[in-house]
Amino acid sequence: MKSRSGPNGGVAAGHITVLYGSKSGLRKDRRQSLNQDSPGVPGVSRAYINFGVSTAAGDFNGDHFADLAVGAFTERTPAGVDAGTITVFYGSAKGLGRAIAFTEPNAGAYGHWGAHLAATDINRDGRAELVIGGGAEAATHIGWFPSQPGRPAYTVLPEPQYYYSMDVVAGDITGDGYGDVIVTNAGEKMAVYLGGPNGLGPRQQEQYLAATSLALGDINGDGRADLVAGQGTWGRGGAIKVFLGAPKGLQTRLTITQNTPGVPGQDPGRGGFSDEFGADAAVGNVNGDRYADVAIGVPESHIGRKLGGYGAVVILKGGPKGLITSGAQYIHKDTKGVPGTPQSGGRFGGAVSLVDHNRDGKADLVVGGWGENHSMGGIWLFTGTKAGVSTTGTRFISPRDVAAPLKPNPEFGFRLSN
Repeated sequence: MKSRSGPNGGVAAGHITVLYGSKSGLRKDRRQSLNQDSPGVPGVSRAYINFGVSTAAGDFNGDHFADLAVGAFTERTPAGVDAGTITVFYGSAKGLGRAIAFTEPNAGAYGHWGAHLAATDINRDGRAELVIGGGAEAATHIGWFPSQPGRPAYTVLPEPQYYYSMDVVAGDITGDGYGDVIVTNAGEKMAVYLGGPNGLGPRQQEQYLAATSLALGDINGDGRADLVAGQGTWGRGGAIKVFLGAPKGLQTRLTITQNTPGVPGQDPGRGGFSDEFGADAAVGNVNGDRYADVAIGVPESHIGRKLGGYGAVVILKGGPKGLITSGAQYIHKDTKGVPGTPQSGGRFGGAVSLVDHNRDGKADLVVGGWGENHSMGGIWLFTGTKAGVSTTGTRFISPRDVAAPLKPNPEFGFRLSN
């Protein structure tokens, strides 16, 4: 869980809280707090570094422990202001430990290296590669890590991007066991690169896609990851687009908005407001069947009120033909069992995550609301069940609960890792 303030660095210095899972779910007493003032972490916490604005988890060195890559895309380096750095924390039986930081090979000022991160095993060698968006070279880099903790070697995607990369996501969309990479760029184009034993192949399937969030998961249960692209700023109310994985890439684009039959929520046209449906999205198997489900953040949802920013989350079920809008769930702070009262500007649903925290085979929902309590922020923990997301026993965690920095304006829950 990312906060935007650090203990000594000031506004937007950045701070990460790692909560470890257990049989009872996420535990706030089993945690690590990480920022650039933490012992062993390279760098110095300063204002506007944005440490933690991007993260990616994967086993980079093949030791069977998950490692965590953290971007600080506006950090000043010898290459100039806002050049950016990436820090990798290596995992162990005791949690995250040794940290190594590195910069772009040909760094320059305002490169924003590490603004977007993803991880996948491209060549199926047992080690995840780090996909890095941003950078002065205006191209997406792939970081290849050695078997011992250390800085990666790099390759640039087979063909340079037309424009600065805006987001990256990675997973096996073809079902062949090799990780694939999807990139969207500032030219509002999406490109797909397929993995194989020799790395990534040439760019393919380039098409228009303006997205505020990207997420992968097997929605139709065919063994291939499907892409959900959130478009929180699309049209008046926002949308999501769903692309199904196939042997040669992605296919079957479906657009869903709050006007789609079966999708709950207020008509975004009322009052001229935008609900930002799709501002964030996550994919995970909530009910333990064969099909992954989708959580959609709607942080400007009005819930029948005149002012916006109260927020909500929509859960849509997966099925053999893809995403299903019937039987959708609509969760907000007026929902029974959800702690707290709706607050204008709270942005409940500004960040969402679906991960199985208690290893029961069902993904649990975490919802971030960074505007909660005058930008103190917070997260809500929901349990996945056979019937869907349960609001019974929902827990709220504030930055105070996990000893995260409280000043200035921590915005705890600004980002969530999937």
